[in-house]
Amino acid sequence: MIETEYLFVIQVKDTGKTTVWEVRSKAPRSTLGLVKWYPPWRQYCFFPGPETVFSHGCLEDINAHIKRLMGERRHPK
Repeated sequence: MIETEYLFVIQVKDTGKTTVWEVRSKAPRSTLGLVKWYPPWRQYCFFPGPETVFSHGCLEDINAHIKRLMGERRHPK
């Protein structure tokens, strides 16, 4: 689990090649969407839930998480 100022990001699946992460708000505690691999674009993307609203800070946190995942994919440990 990763915790930011606004969000919790929890890994919910590992396919062996990619991972799926659930993005949850801290207040109120609700699911906002998923970060998962999008094959047509060959990158991780955010798939927002219906009728979700995001502040600038939330979007920065989600973007930072996607950048981290892409960096790990390009340079595996």
